[in-house]
Amino acid sequence: MKKIFLLLLLAVLIAGGCENIPFAGGDASEDRLGGLEEKMEELERLSRLQEVELFFLKETETDFLLAVELRQMEAQAEDLPRQVVQGLLAGPTEEGLREVLPEGVQLLSVDVSEGIARVDFTSEIRDLTVGAQGELVLVYSIVNSLARLPGIEAVQILVQGEEVESLAGHVSVAEPLLPDEEIIYPRGEK
Repeated sequence: MKKIFLLLLLAVLIAGGCENIPFAGGDASEDRLGGLEEKMEELERLSRLQEVELFFLKETETDFLLAVELRQMEAQAEDLPRQVVQGLLAGPTEEGLREVLPEGVQLLSVDVSEGIARVDFTSEIRDLTVGAQGELVLVYSIVNSLARLPGIEAVQILVQGEEVESLAGHVSVAEPLLPDEEIIYPRGEK
């Protein structure tokens, strides 16, 4: 019975507004309420954060591999793939990792349908002077990062809205690609 009364009282206060209710302390009480609202907004924002894995270039003495960088992203589920690619374009924040996407490349769109993410870039993505391993790292930086998201099993890379055979002549991107775990640098190693 107390719960019903409290709920009704709360509903009346909300419906009628709380401006006319005197608070002890005047402005100090309003400041506390404003601080509480800010804290509630921050909690709500934090609840929308999702940890994602972005893959960047890790050079070893003998190879080019992918290493994971964990990031917290605030995005709705349908916007998360775009945020992930934007994170790749922004580059790594961790020491020892390097960006893989060419300078000047821009994301045109990311569409996810039936488990396949189709990622469309400007033509600058083909401005590469890399060998086969460098192209492999670039392609799977995108594929592995997106395929870690729920609902994405494979990734197809497009250039200016068109399917292309490859980006630099070594790795086929003509079909959707599954993630490649073999080129990932082991976690915890320096």
